[in-house]
Amino acid sequence: MKTVTVAIGTHNRREILRKCLAALAAQTYPAELIEVVVVDNESADGSREMVESFKAPYKLKYMWQKNREEDSSNAGARLASGEIVIFIDDDVIPHPAMVEEHVKTHERREGPAAVIGRLDWPAGKPMSPFEEYACRSGALMACHKIKDPENVEFKYALHGNISFRREDFLKTGGYTGEYYMADTVFAHRAKTEFGIALKHNPAASADHVECAPFPLYLERRELCGAAAVSYVHRHPELAGALRTTLAGGGGAGARSLRAALFIAHNSLRPLIPALEKLYPASKPLLFFSYRVCALHRYLKGARDRLLDAEKHGLKEFVDPLV
Repeated sequence: MKTVTVAIGTHNRREILRKCLAALAAQTYPAELIEVVVVDNESADGSREMVESFKAPYKLKYMWQKNREEDSSNAGARLASGEIVIFIDDDVIPHPAMVEEHVKTHERREGPAAVIGRLDWPAGKPMSPFEEYACRSGALMACHKIKDPENVEFKYALHGNISFRREDFLKTGGYTGEYYMADTVFAHRAKTEFGIALKHNPAASADHVECAPFPLYLERRELCGAAAVSYVHRHPELAGALRTTLAGGGGAGARSLRAALFIAHNSLRPLIPALEKLYPASKPLLFFSYRVCALHRYLKGARDRLLDAEKHGLKEFVDPLV
């Protein structure tokens, strides 16, 4: 049987992280073959003390670093000793068979592969209107959008529950560039440059227990748009998938879309709190408003990055915004 490392990047989520570690202690896979590496990005909530005092049946390693000094996944893989590395977020609570199912998928395939597990909203946990939208739209979890589990589109290979053979991951150089959208672009690189197949095993499942509030989500969409422009500069073939052609140039159609989104965003954004109070009767208009605002902010971030590039030159265009 293969040895496994579960790598978790964390920042100020002590109690959820505790639940995550407890869930990993209840796996169906033998505990003596499991290692857990926690990469702490400058937490100030007692996460370190909790991890260091946690009584785990598996080997537990802890690493502290300045916030995002190194990508948490890269740091976790570097510290890992397992043949297979599973990357999960610190707000993900594994189901009992998650580790076992990741391993099974790798054992069934001889060549290099990334295995994307399933993320669920916790059973019985109430949803706010935006949380329901985030789950349905793929903003929080996109596994339900996967059409072919044997050939997953790179945009669905998100970081929250994904595994690699450690040697395959290290050959790629790991996650590079900007923090936002790094998982999407890494999956594209892994598939096209290194021949790593993207597979989906829905039985390798876990709960995703937190969702960013809508205002923070919009801020992140803007940062994602900016990151997309830098990625497309290095990987022009991603322009269509990342929709950066809509942010700059793109002809009269793209300009008209940006103008329409600007007007719609400014009209709908102030209405969202009232629409949320009227939910579920307001659901169609509310979800449309969420979508319009998110797309507007994404394209705004991309366009601002393009304009900044024109102002400062190509170097600013490709430098990461970390």
